[in-house]
Amino acid sequence: MVTWGDVTRWDSEPLSDAVGPLNREYNELTTAGEDLGKVNAPDGWTGEAATAAAQRGNQIIDSLQEWTAEIAAARRAIAATADAISGVKNGVKEAEQLASANHFRIGDDGSVIDQGPPPDIPEGQKESVANERASLAKEIQERVRQVLRSANDVDKDFCTVLDRVLAADTVDAGAMSNDSVTLAAAGNAGAALGSLSIPTPPSGDATPAQNAAWWASLSKAQRDRFTKDYPKLVGNRDGVSAKYRDIANRDILAQSKQDLRTQLAQAKEDNPGYKDILGLENSNIGELEAKIASVEKVEGLINDPTLPNRHLLELDLSKTRAEAAVANGDVDNADHVAVFTPGFTSTVDGSLENYDQNMADLKTKSEQLADRAGNGGDSFATVTYIGYQAPQADEGMFSPGGSVANDTAAKEGGRELNSFLNGIDASRGDNPPHLTSLGHSYGSLTSSHALQGGTGVDDAIMFGSPGLGTGNTSDLNVPDGHVMSLEADNDPVADIGRSGHLGEDPSSMPGMQHGETGAVPAEQSPTGRDLKGVEGHSGYFTPDSTSQHNMAAVVAGLHHPDNPDGPDDRVVQGNNTDMGDVAGQAGRNVASDIKQGAEAAWKFVTGW
Repeated sequence: MVTWGDVTRWDSEPLSDAVGPLNREYNELTTAGEDLGKVNAPDGWTGEAATAAAQRGNQIIDSLQEWTAEIAAARRAIAATADAISGVKNGVKEAEQLASANHFRIGDDGSVIDQGPPPDIPEGQKESVANERASLAKEIQERVRQVLRSANDVDKDFCTVLDRVLAADTVDAGAMSNDSVTLAAAGNAGAALGSLSIPTPPSGDATPAQNAAWWASLSKAQRDRFTKDYPKLVGNRDGVSAKYRDIANRDILAQSKQDLRTQLAQAKEDNPGYKDILGLENSNIGELEAKIASVEKVEGLINDPTLPNRHLLELDLSKTRAEAAVANGDVDNADHVAVFTPGFTSTVDGSLENYDQNMADLKTKSEQLADRAGNGGDSFATVTYIGYQAPQADEGMFSPGGSVANDTAAKEGGRELNSFLNGIDASRGDNPPHLTSLGHSYGSLTSSHALQGGTGVDDAIMFGSPGLGTGNTSDLNVPDGHVMSLEADNDPVADIGRSGHLGEDPSSMPGMQHGETGAVPAEQSPTGRDLKGVEGHSGYFTPDSTSQHNMAAVVAGLHHPDNPDGPDDRVVQGNNTDMGDVAGQAGRNVASDIKQGAEAAWKFVTGW
């Protein structure tokens, strides 16, 4: 059994050095075999001597066939093992870097040793730091486990090949026809036995940390091969690098388009009267048509030459509506990554294109602010995440699971978003990005449920929010002071928050930061230019608006709540409550008074 101490000392260089001599030996053998075959039984030679010579020649050829197969098997296995070791060593490196960066140590037996948190943690943060370190220890331990799983897999496969070589059990040379089988053919047969398996991924319910640990332990060649052969096991696997998820999902996208068209044609053939007297389509046919439209929308977006750097990080066509996540920028390496989750009525076919443009504009604005702040070298990536079944304005809105009036869809979507956000962090090892979560409307409720499960998010912005499903920002597991609310004037959805139906209104929630959404003149603007004001529910991304500026400032890491008036903080503070909030709060107070009065009357009558 391979131990952690063993793999830290593994070195692939001697194996790599052995491949060259084996190649030369193999080429010499195949050349000699061809020459031997030509002189084995010269034309016209007969008799006992000729028979004896032929028999001896065949014995030599059989030996050479076995020898060639053995060398071919060993050569391939050695090369594959050297390559696999590079993956294992990368897994070791990532695990040890993650441990060292957080003051842990990995023992030779694979145990994770906590060397203690920083000594200057404020008293109020000690519990959250302890919880975070417990999660880190678990992630490091998982990385160790996956590395050792891969290492033992490599060790077992390599030993199996070597055992067959040493036992002369690579090919049955005696059963081969020396007249028709060349040494090269025997070598090909032996080489087939020299391949190594790729460690299988964790189960479907694996955590992003488990997936990232498995992926880190694979070599580049193994990743390329696995992605090509099993794209459906890579594309939506949170914790795998964005680059390979994109490659896998593009393959799936092309095949899915054809499959959906075939299904649609069959559905129409099976239902010749698929339109009723009102012209309404069969629901299954309508669903297939919407998915085809979604696939075509995604396809057009990620392949548009005028929109470079688009990457398809998620594609799920198994549910009622298509789900997708499209990135703009290099999520694997960007210093700052922002993930936007939209809300009510958002769909891939109807919303993705417009939201992607919003995210592209936000990315540009963030880059501009970073440059103005002297951080021009910072890199950015944004993600439009329509990875959940957002409530729609259809008959489903009257069902418990599809209604925008409750949090069922938000909780289900929050679990998916939680995994996605954790996957970005986990895939980056000890170099996580500054990660911002953006949630609009019902998407803010979904984002809140995701954050409550614990993520690597550093900043969160909730705008046009009807409520966050909680009463305090501390429940969101984001650093103190790094959750911001934006509420535009005359936003009826944000005003709903005052009812408390979906949690406390962000505009009055303890611990919440507040960003201005009204117009700001140049002399008061951090950019020295006028910033536009926005109103209503759908204008928060308006270019050159105060709300867009505030989002960009947070995404660029230019929000410092400990010193909001300092020169390095680019956020424009402001809490835009209006008459809608006042009315909502008044209604909530009345409802509370009625409830208290009823409870008092009940207690008076019953004595309970």
